Amino acid sequence: MRSGLVKKPITDKNGKRTYVWVRTDKGQVKKVSKKQVEETAAKQVKTKLEKQFAELYAKVKRREAGKGQEIKLTTDEVKTVLHNGMVGFVSAGVNPNDPEDVKLSDEDVAKRDEALKSDLVKSGFVFQKVHGKYGDEEDSYMVMVNDINEGELVSLGKKYNQDSIIHSIENKNRMIFTVGENSGKRFEGSGFVE
Repeated sequence: MRSGLVKKPITDKNGKRTYVWVRTDKGQVKKVSKKQVEETAAKQVKTKLEKQFAELYAKVKRREAGKGQEIKLTTDEVKTVLHNGMVGFVSAGVNPNDPEDVKLSDEDVAKRDEALKSDLVKSGFVFQKVHGKYGDEEDSYMVMVNDINEGELVSLGKKYNQDSIIHSIENKNRMIFTVGENSGKRFEGSGFVE
């Protein structure tokens, strides 16, 4: 048997069935952490983009700390990254589920947006501003590096009081709640709306 990650079903003490990722090595099965799963997925996605879309990969790969940048991709390039890459969506807009946040002025939201943009640059992320909707319409950032992990996105979501972030690997999306009563919960799905 070749080494790799395998999704295995488990049943908890209440009879609820869920799945865990395990690593198989020469017929042995070992549990692996979520971080190991993400690292393996990131390597596979990075390799795919590097080989099949080298020019695009050069545009979207993570830069060194402090050298991140906002870029503008064509519609076709965005589609390619969404379907073949690893991306995250995060904003600094108003959290409609926080009574204090909804009182923020447009100026306060603009300052918070600039702070998020600065954090993205400091982390070496390559990103593009996109228009989204969560409650009200808002500007969000599509972070397009092939090693952004769920933890980095969740940290940014918490810092900017966002109800949730989206982490996507090859068109498979996870919406992860970062603050509030649903913190830590997630929904999974696939696809994007143009």
